[in-house]
Amino acid sequence: MTAPDMHEQWLRRPRGLRHLGFAEWLQRDSVVGGTPKAPDAPSMARTGRNRHSTGEMNGLEKRYALHLELRRQTGEIQAWKFEALKLKLAPATFYTPDFLLLMADGKTELHETKGSFIEDDAAVKIKVARVMFNGIFDIVVVKWDKRLKSWTFQ
Repeated sequence: MTAPDMHEQWLRRPRGLRHLGFAEWLQRDSVVGGTPKAPDAPSMARTGRNRHSTGEMNGLEKRYALHLELRRQTGEIQAWKFEALKLKLAPATFYTPDFLLLMADGKTELHETKGSFIEDDAAVKIKVARVMFNGIFDIVVVKWDKRLKSWTFQ
């Protein structure tokens, strides 16, 4: 990489590194082999919201996992698993429900945890999955009601 190219990258450095001079920037860990690495940060959509990392629970999902574990211990459900399967809805379109539950009566349910707002694409995927997999899975949308401090099921 040429010096002018490196200087151009320095001019376009991330906001968190703008306090560094050119020489400091070159010596930092964020520059490897003359190419700046992106700073460690959660991936963001074009909307600016945090995107879900596959296999990692967010706070709401962790809270619901505790709820499911209590239900398992009381015998309401036999077992549960986080992101256990991926459903193909169309070519290049998939839906990964948050939780797969094996109920005490042997039925299988898919639970999707949501906060107070559901993105349009998520709502459409849930509706399509309900139609396509009707009779195989019951798909339940689970919301945390802050006011009542309890889970609501749809």
